[in-house]
Amino acid sequence: MTHPPTVFFCVCSTALINPTARASFFFPLPFINLFLIPHLQLSNKNKDIMTTVESAKELLAFHKGLVSISCITENEVDCTNYLEQYLTKLGYTVELQEISPGRENVLAYLGPKGGPGRNPKVLFNTHIDVVPPYIEYREDEENVYGRGSSDAKGCMAAQVQAVEELRKEGKVQVGDVGFLFVVGEEVDHIGMVVSTQLNIRLDREELVDIFLTWL
Repeated sequence: MTHPPTVFFCVCSTALINPTARASFFFPLPFINLFLIPHLQLSNKNKDIMTTVESAKELLAFHKGLVSISCITENEVDCTNYLEQYLTKLGYTVELQEISPGRENVLAYLGPKGGPGRNPKVLFNTHIDVVPPYIEYREDEENVYGRGSSDAKGCMAAQVQAVEELRKEGKVQVGDVGFLFVVGEEVDHIGMVVSTQLNIRLDREELVDIFLTWL
């Protein structure tokens, strides 16, 4: 195989949409260009462009949908179902990995089930669950509020929308990118532990963990 090893992007506490910041959010296209140029052969010429109005609206709508669902640890099922439906509608193959009854990790990738897209060059990873108590979604002219609005629905929504924008530009193909969203991060990391049983293949015996804090 000639493509680089799978790279896990672990951005569990990324504050891309910050409940204490202004309502404007930070679309991670410069972040995508910075870290994926060697892997996805992206252009860096537009690194200062944040996003389009249409993509911004899609991102905020997706984020609102995520935060509007209570998904406290051990009660993630409704959010898992929402993610499955949303990603399937976008054209991803979605696999659910059962951790325990009613608790499932979400693996999503491009291409047919079990195909080469299941072992992507880059696998974006964050968690589904939130800490208690649940705080309902709301917004005003300057702020977005709600449990998980930053940790970790902000980075989850930004990851998906960033890839979608790149797909529309023809810069992401089958085998380039996938998503792994896990349960249980706030308590015992059981979702991430069990996810090793998914047997996602690395083409080289390397694993690069990149921890980012977007402030």
